[in-house]
Amino acid sequence: MKQAIWGIVAAMLVVVVGACANSEQSVFLEKFIPWSPAESCKVTPETKLWYDTGYVDVYFTDEYWLPFKIVNEMVTSAATGQGVEGATYDTAEANYWTLKKVILWYELPPVPGVDESVWRRREVVSGVKVDNAGGMISGFVQILTWQMVDNLRAIFALFMANNAAFDWDTYPIIVTMQAEGIKQGGGDVIRTNKLNFKLVPLYGERVRVGAIYPDKGWPTDEEIEAQYPPSEWEQQKYERDKDKYDTIVTFCDFSSDHLVGGCAPGQDYGLVDCYTAFGYDAAIEALFPEWNCCPVERPDEPQEPEQGT
Repeated sequence: MKQAIWGIVAAMLVVVVGACANSEQSVFLEKFIPWSPAESCKVTPETKLWYDTGYVDVYFTDEYWLPFKIVNEMVTSAATGQGVEGATYDTAEANYWTLKKVILWYELPPVPGVDESVWRRREVVSGVKVDNAGGMISGFVQILTWQMVDNLRAIFALFMANNAAFDWDTYPIIVTMQAEGIKQGGGDVIRTNKLNFKLVPLYGERVRVGAIYPDKGWPTDEEIEAQYPPSEWEQQKYERDKDKYDTIVTFCDFSSDHLVGGCAPGQDYGLVDCYTAFGYDAAIEALFPEWNCCPVERPDEPQEPEQGT
């Protein structure tokens, strides 16, 4: 299991204005930011983009990285040393807010197989300072544990065993997020507002078009030689190879881009092929047993044997 870690991009905007901190109403979890190839897979607090629904294909990944933005609107006066007795910093720093942890709650629809014990309240620890008067950060939090993903895979297996399905788009997992931190001037614990995110689980759907081709059960050389007289072997092998070639070039696109539409395999619209990351060939061929992985490069066309005179 990969431990939850943080990716943080801080934008420090120091502004000195008069007033005191307003507990729990001055640091805001403003929005969730889509992690998108359109933004070169970069997440910055200045972006105007936002979203509230994500997709995770638990067949291909056990992670979902949720990007977010937090804004600190606390303000301070310009007097030096205000806040804590003996403080040496200016009050331009007194209302800095340090993000200590993110708190996550989960609400699942009433589907069979849910293990409530793995969907309990979680806390993910951090430690990032956000300046006051409009300071902001963007960051990522891993909202799934491997136990949660295992439970989702078991739920999908239960549905498939009974030839059934569930409308996760209409009834998604509701993930509620809240951030908690400490005010530098005085040490008050301040929590942001809560914000809901809808997570739609998928199973084996994020395979890109052009990644696989149907296996027609072409005979081996040994099977051809056992079925036909030697005079026909060369022609029969050519016809097999030509049919296989035609099938491959019809279904495969030989793309060098092995992750399409997203920034992470199986997250949101991130489509995979057999060569994504460390290789999904075994997983894809197990998912589609009557299909084969496309080759990386277009094969050479077989040459028809010369006919004897």
